[in-house]
Amino acid sequence: MKIDDYYHHVLLPANRAVSQLRRAGLPVDLARLEATVKDWEHRLHELTAYVEGEAITRGCALKYSRDAFGVDQRKLAEFLYGKLGLDVYKYTDPSKTYPQGQPSTDDQALMVYASLAVPRSDDHPIVRAILQIRSLAKGRGTYGAAFRRTRRADGACHPHFNWAVVRTPRLSASDPPVHQIPERADMLVADAIKSWFVPGVAPPPSREAWDPRMHGSC
Repeated sequence: MKIDDYYHHVLLPANRAVSQLRRAGLPVDLARLEATVKDWEHRLHELTAYVEGEAITRGCALKYSRDAFGVDQRKLAEFLYGKLGLDVYKYTDPSKTYPQGQPSTDDQALMVYASLAVPRSDDHPIVRAILQIRSLAKGRGTYGAAFRRTRRADGACHPHFNWAVVRTPRLSASDPPVHQIPERADMLVADAIKSWFVPGVAPPPSREAWDPRMHGSC
């Protein structure tokens, strides 16, 4: 295909389609979003209190930040691998101070002991609580706050679809990052986030009556 043909028959139609996607937007149920975030905050309070309490009983002063995003990773590693006696399966990158690296506490390292995507009967309860804290805090901060901030007067978010800056043939999005909803990491959080999106119009009475052109969605 010639460059001129590619421009007129691929890029221009794609640009029109992406522009229409942004204009249509994603209607967001603000009441449902607020109720979900409130529930997550209550759950975060319970989980952080549980993990901090377990750490205190084992002589480790572990404290989460107010938004549950921040926690001293060295203290967390000491609690998990020192106080709880869990085996270390992953280390951080080497540095001048720690040539061998330090015991890692990222999600990949902890998934050996618990999983939110595929819960197991032998999941470690404390490790599972730590992973839940991270998932809920990210859902509240990265998605809840972003959808609330970018929701316009028409009740919808209108993301920036970045289709011309990615190397693979796919769309990315920003403000809000709708393409990054954690589909497999935590289904409960993913399903809750997707439940915030509502139809812009009433659904048709039958499948045969469905035509996007009838309500301006294409």
